[in-house]
Amino acid sequence: MPGITERCGVAPVGIVAWGIAVAAGAMLMNVYSMAPGSAGSPPVRWPCRSEIPLDRRCPTLLIFLHPQCPCSGASLDELAAAIDRTGGRVSAWALVYRPRINDDDWFPSEFRQAMAAIPGLSIAEDHDGVEAALFGIETSGHVLLFGPGGDLRFSGGITDGRGHRGESLGRSVLIARILDDRSPARPVIPEASGATGPLDAPVFGCSLLTPGTGPGA
Repeated sequence: MPGITERCGVAPVGIVAWGIAVAAGAMLMNVYSMAPGSAGSPPVRWPCRSEIPLDRRCPTLLIFLHPQCPCSGASLDELAAAIDRTGGRVSAWALVYRPRINDDDWFPSEFRQAMAAIPGLSIAEDHDGVEAALFGIETSGHVLLFGPGGDLRFSGGITDGRGHRGESLGRSVLIARILDDRSPARPVIPEASGATGPLDAPVFGCSLLTPGTGPGA
């Protein structure tokens, strides 16, 4: 029965190849989930041209989000946890990127609901990413915390991977900076031309600006 012998010999090879492909795919997905986005170049001082008001009584928190990024839900959940843990001792804003196109479906309904469910969170549409450009933000999920005097206290992400939820370095540091009103400003890196230098925690998210629709496109 040579035909049967031949088929029996091929089957295990096919299974092995399939197993290798599955393992390789899983590895690539894991690498992607742990690959941080661009750190951008946030300023060490609040930009005077921003239309978002700086709260002079408590820290002001900004989170920049792309409504169609699958990682945004996790970032919002961690933001809600941080606000809850700090007893609302922060003025929080979600700046949601919107391109030039006037598309009513740009914001998924579940995304709107998730933002609206966070107590004390103010929401602003960032048309063409103007505010993101002022604050040097390039990745969805990037969080900035400024003191009442306009000094940068935190810059980074609050998840430990793309779409991950739960305790993370970024969320822990952010909470500590909100609760400590005496927290000093982040050190200025002289050679960075006004940029913040290293992040407090990596940002895991999609590119904030949709190609071809951002400032200067």
